[in-house]
Amino acid sequence: MSSLYTPGQIDDANLNYHYRVVFDDARGIYYQLATGALGFPQGFWIPSVSSEPASSSAVPAPSSYRTKVVSTFRIVAHTMGPLAPGASISQNHWTIYLLVQGGSVQLNMKTNTDLHSRRGIFLVKEHAYSESNMAVCFFDFPAAPSVTVGWVESEIR
Repeated sequence: MSSLYTPGQIDDANLNYHYRVVFDDARGIYYQLATGALGFPQGFWIPSVSSEPASSSAVPAPSSYRTKVVSTFRIVAHTMGPLAPGASISQNHWTIYLLVQGGSVQLNMKTNTDLHSRRGIFLVKEHAYSESNMAVCFFDFPAAPSVTVGWVESEIR
């Protein structure tokens, strides 16, 4: 069966729920399908855009991201399904999407597996969609005129 989704169409909630990380380093992450879900690719590679600790002076996302004008700040609550089959507790998280022409730029944190660090890893990813298919709810806030992704990212870092 061919995949219904391309890697760019898989939001983080589905990624975290259906895939396991096989390889993760500064060059990117290789994901492999772990749940047998239909319509999803068996595995794929996502090159790193920006994945440094939030407190560092990390290399910024490519200029194509940074110069995009933000129209809306979208705060999204995701669900990744139950912790275990039949469980009443789910795996939920919040993400910030910066809505831009042609899609969105996602600002997210992931757990740092370095046992000597208490800081998460700040991620910036561009998507061709503006609404996650795993969103439980979202809140939109209009951006001021001329606010760019680069400005927002620099304020967070």
